[in-house]
Amino acid sequence: MDGKKLLMLLNFRSKAAVYNIGTDVSKATILLSNYAKPAGNGTLQPYEAVVYELK
Repeated sequence: MDGKKLLMLLNFRSKAAVYNIGTDVSKATILLSNYAKPAGNGTLQPYEAVVYELK
């Protein structure tokens, strides 16, 4: 992985989930997501999975 840092966020619930991880994902690159447009504002949509490459 050449020193790259990845962050994987998963929501296994049928309702939105709030996360607070202390990392700003607004500058991260989305590598994989099961939604066309991930929320990315500290909330995961129902059953959302997203993988970020952190800068």
